[in-house]
Amino acid sequence: MPLMRQDSRVNGHHFSSLVRRQNKTLQVRVARHVNRGLEKARHLRRLSSDATEVFCAVCCLCTSPN
Repeated sequence: MPLMRQDSRVNGHHFSSLVRRQNKTLQVRVARHVNRGLEKARHLRRLSSDATEVFCAVCCLCTSPN
């Protein structure tokens, strides 16, 4: 029985580190997406402040932990 408990702990640790790694890559991808969007906005100079606020709110939703 103690062996099984040890296995589950190892698997749990591996799983949590895997999830952490996936979250990090997701954050990097979202950051790149946000930067690209900001670059486009800078080039266009047509976005109203309202659209920018909505864009920021959506991105905050994406990066929030829950």
